[in-house]
Order: sequence, then C-alpha cells, then structure tokens
Amino acid sequence: MRRLLALALAAGLAAPLSGEAPEQRFQTVAVKPGDTLWGIAHAYLKDPTRWNELLEYNRLPTSDPTVTLPGMVLKVPVTLIKDSMLAATLVALINEVVARKRETPEWKPAALDMLLLKDDALRTMTSSRARVAFVTGEILNLDENSMAILKPRSKDADLELLRGEVHSAGPSRVITSSALITPKAGNTRFSASIRDDLSTVVQVYTGLAEVKGATKGSKGIEVKGGYSTEVPVDSEPLEPVKLPDTALFQARILGGDVFDKKLEEPGAAAKKAAAARGVPTPKWTRDGIVHDITKIGADLKALNIEPLSAWSIQISKDEDFARIMVDRIFEADLPIDLTRAVAPGVYWVRVAARDLFGAQGRFSQARTYSVPEPSQLPNVDEDRFHGHVEIVRPEEMEDYTRVPKYRIMGRADKDLTLTVNGRRMRMDEDGNFSLDVLLKEGSNRFKIQALDTHGRARELIRSIYYEP
Repeated sequence: MRRLLALALAAGLAAPLSGEAPEQRFQTVAVKPGDTLWGIAHAYLKDPTRWNELLEYNRLPTSDPTVTLPGMVLKVPVTLIKDSMLAATLVALINEVVARKRETPEWKPAALDMLLLKDDALRTMTSSRARVAFVTGEILNLDENSMAILKPRSKDADLELLRGEVHSAGPSRVITSSALITPKAGNTRFSASIRDDLSTVVQVYTGLAEVKGATKGSKGIEVKGGYSTEVPVDSEPLEPVKLPDTALFQARILGGDVFDKKLEEPGAAAKKAAAARGVPTPKWTRDGIVHDITKIGADLKALNIEPLSAWSIQISKDEDFARIMVDRIFEADLPIDLTRAVAPGVYWVRVAARDLFGAQGRFSQARTYSVPEPSQLPNVDEDRFHGHVEIVRPEEMEDYTRVPKYRIMGRADKDLTLTVNGRRMRMDEDGNFSLDVLLKEGSNRFKIQALDTHGRARELIRSIYYEP
C-alpha cells in the first residue's frame, strides 16, 4: 500500500492519558484527508496488525481501518514504531542550520520543529547551533561548524558526529570516526569533539560514560564526571585526565549547554572557532629578502598546511597594514596570480589559512614581494592550466551515502583529459561525464584530475563516506 501520510509535528512527549503507563512516549503523525488507519499501520508500525492499538490513544470517527480519516494528528506509541520511522525533532536553532534527507545529496535550510528520520543529516554553519530532541526524551546540542547523522534507536549509536562538537544530556550514544561514547548513568552529561586529525576528545561533566575506540574489539574505558579522554584514530582511548575547574566546567555540571554561550558576530565567531581548532598560522619570517610575487603560489605550497580550503592574502604599501590595497581569498587548488593586482613596485604581503569549515586562522608575519613591470612578466599562459572542469556530484567536498555504488558526475571542456584516481573518464558531446565507483566502508577519497592540451593539470578532491 502506498504511503499516504507524512510526519508533520514535533516528535516529543505527550501527557499521559488516564490509565496509561507513566513511561509511555509518543510520536505524532499528521494524517491527510484520504489516509486510512490500515495505511498508517503499514507505513509506521513494526507489526501492522496492531493497528487497533492506536484506537486506545486517539479519538477517531470510525474504528474501521479501511475507512478514510479526516485531516488530524495521531499519537503513536514509540514502542510500536518501526526503527526506520522513529524521528528526532529540531526543537531549537540559531542562525544558519541546514538538513539533508537520507539518500539525497541536497542540503536545504532547516526549520524549527522539523522531523529528522534515521540517517537524515544536520549541519550547523559558523555562529550557528542546533538542538535535537529524540522521542525517548534525550537532548543533543550541535555546536557551530558541525555535521551529524541522526540514528535514533540504531544498533550502535543514536548520532554519528562527522565533524565539529556535540553536547549530550541523557542516554544518547555518540559515534565518531575514532570513538564510541555510551552513557552509563542517568545523569550523564558529556561532549564529544572531532579534531582535524580525526581523533576525538570526550569530556564528561557528570555521571559516567564508557568510551571505546571505533575499531572492532576495542575494550574501552570508563570516564567519570570531571574527567576527559582522547581517542586517536584506530587506537584505544588514552588514560582519563581531570578537567580544570573553570566557570565553563561548573556551568556544564549545573546543566548549562552550548546554547548558553553568547553568540558573536559571524566574523568574530569564525576567528574564535579557528583559534579553538588550531588553524595553523603560516610560518613566514621577515627575512629581509624581496621575493618575486610570481612565485607566491610555490611559496604557499611549500608551507604544507593541511587540511586547507583557501588562502586569504593581503597586500599593503606599509608594514603595519594600515592601508590594505588587496584583500582576497584564493581557493587552495587554483593558481594564484597577483601580478596585476597592484601597480609595479615593492609591497608587504601576509597570508592566512582557511580550513575546510571556512574558518580563518591568524595572519602570518609580513614579507616583502616585488611586482614586476608588465614587460618583465613571463608568458604566464605557458604555465597556466586552460579549461573548465566542474564536479556536479558530489557537489561539496564530501558526501554521505548508504549505498555502495556511487556515481560521480560533472562537466568539462571537451578538449580536456579527465581521470578519477587514475581511471579515464569519457565525456559526451556536451562535455558531461559520469563514472560509477564502488565504495568501501568508511571514507573514500577521489582525486579528479584534468589535463589540458599542453599537459597542464588541475586537481579536485572529493570524499564520499559510505556506511552500510
């Protein structure tokens, strides 16, 4: 029977009716005109033959399961609902929060009270936060610049944190690329954050949590309130250390969460987030040498800063940058040409790195660079990649899927030669290309390389996370 209804209201707690068990919890379901009780049972219940139990909690105009119902809201006991149809609710959000439904690559703006089913994704941007309530009552708070996959009532965890930081109050289990955190006491409050090297830092404020490595067979350790541990990738958790007795720690003990923190302007928050995550500061020194600005791309590449999404470059005529003449951002994988940004002469130049979240670190010390006269410039066309290549899917630097077969898609100029991890890609007459790849469990990295007619290359990196 085709599914005729959609979840519409927040999945939360309903006040117990007379005679109900006090622990009974409900998920609300919106019924569209024309839907039947039998159809609802097949769409949402583990056992559709138990449709008559819904009569105990809802006043319906008929007890005939084949008769269409008017538009209304039904209460469905959580214990009856299929695991795949259990929902979490976005109960609070601040600023820019986006959501992605399972099996779809598109991110859309999240809305207050929207329902998130198993394997739906939630993402917070800079200066943004989200609070999720599960039907079982627990609360999870997603800090800024974070991404998570919702997994209510799944076997291993209730939420998978892919990046950023999450704060938990309740029995929710959190899994990351390197750790699994399971509360062991009813009053457990903890946070989990992922570092750039994919290690996980777990801080337990109250109660008790079991922390294991994500590798199969990890023994794990118990971390009590007031202690923290770190879990490196493919390793066991480190010995717990005591958390410093700060004002923030005391607030966590009293139940303060990420929403209690004062939000700053997006620019200030980005700098603060960058400092907290430790975006590297480029190690330039004032060496007294006047460098050639045509070589700045090679100078930046030699810094070996990873992970990196872009460079922020400022040019000034004075050493203290009181008069900034150029303030631009360049993608990390594109050539940097500043030869025509300012008039010929000698200038002070400083750079800052931007990580994959778009957060910017501190600027380096300034160096002097010379901008040559146009007549002195080499023929840059001889060294510059010529052509256009665009990746349509995955649209962003990373994607998530539960299907082992994935189609990479894009468009490019017809005269380019394209490969994916060394495998040749063919284009149609309009320059469209696609390639089906088989994914291994976990993160899969793909290098898309385009060569122009002179053998000059451009590389684009995409990551696809596959979970069976």
